[in-house]
Amino acid sequence: MKRLLSTLSCLLLLTSFDVYAESTVDLYGGIANTDKANVTITRYYFIGTPDTFTDSINGSSGVLGVRFVHWLDEDDIRSLRQKNQDNDMQDYRFVGFSADLLGFKANGDNTDALTAAITLNVLFRYPHKTWQPYMGIGILFHTTKIDVSGESELGESTSGSDSGLGMDFQAGLRVSLSSRYALFTEYRYTFINFEQDTDTMFFGGDFLSTELQTHHYLVGISWSL
Repeated sequence: MKRLLSTLSCLLLLTSFDVYAESTVDLYGGIANTDKANVTITRYYFIGTPDTFTDSINGSSGVLGVRFVHWLDEDDIRSLRQKNQDNDMQDYRFVGFSADLLGFKANGDNTDALTAAITLNVLFRYPHKTWQPYMGIGILFHTTKIDVSGESELGESTSGSDSGLGMDFQAGLRVSLSSRYALFTEYRYTFINFEQDTDTMFFGGDFLSTELQTHHYLVGISWSL
């Protein structure tokens, strides 16, 4: 994970000096389908051995998000003179980065999860004037809350919250409507490892853990800045 963070940081720094970059703001929504996974609940007591319970979590929910995208010039040093005289430099931009803010849920029979996340991705696209396929990969900073109801195997309610890093992958197609506006459709995959410990030395508590693998199917609108 440290190597991934270092690589992404270097890419962002190397590509942040392009004076010909194109920026957009994207608004999107859709469906988030979370793969079925087990939520493991380990209950510790002041005296005695701990008990372990499991409950499943999965399901679909809506997802909403907003994204800032910054596309970069691939060759601003080598062909700076030529591009100063080129009024149609959009065709040369194929690398960029993005920052997202999004939220989604996962709903099981007795266990629910709510996630708010910020993602940072490196993007690649085929820069056609009208339609642009693209893909991206990056890191995800999440805050997730899991609630287990009293109907679960545990027999009573418990909850936990966790914040940390995850992974994000996206692929989509952007279709221009005008010089300022475009529509896009996108598939996104997010991975979150959840671990939360409420155990205390004297009073016991619960340890919750699971992995949330979610498939997002999105549509949105993009504004060029």
